[in-house]
Amino acid sequence: MGLVLDLWEQIRATGEALPITMVGSSMWPALPIGSRLELRACAATELTPGDFVAFRRGRLIVTHRVVAVRLHDVLAWGDAVIRPDAPIPHEDVLGRVTVIERASPFAKLLPQVLVSRGVAAVARRIARAFPP
Repeated sequence: MGLVLDLWEQIRATGEALPITMVGSSMWPALPIGSRLELRACAATELTPGDFVAFRRGRLIVTHRVVAVRLHDVLAWGDAVIRPDAPIPHEDVLGRVTVIERASPFAKLLPQVLVSRGVAAVARRIARAFPP
């Protein structure tokens, strides 16, 4: 994964997006395994609750949903995970992730607007529980 992070640093400098593929199940059903995603650099302070964020966790790149953006860190949570992630320092945030193509036909059956609104509402409630 170190090679991917090195490549990301080069791409980030150009302002281009990095195509990535979802390999874990922590974001199911929103981002099923095999979903094609696009990672674009942004400052942690540009993120808002409900956004998908990619961040460095050791040598791994993790994509989860933003719950709150605080002064020195970001709180994120995988949709299919029982507990939130440990706070993510701003310097470990790689950028915002957008969906290019969902892998699972099941996910395409869900009305995306309703799913996004529901998840955003939950994210706002959780954010209130973890004030800056």
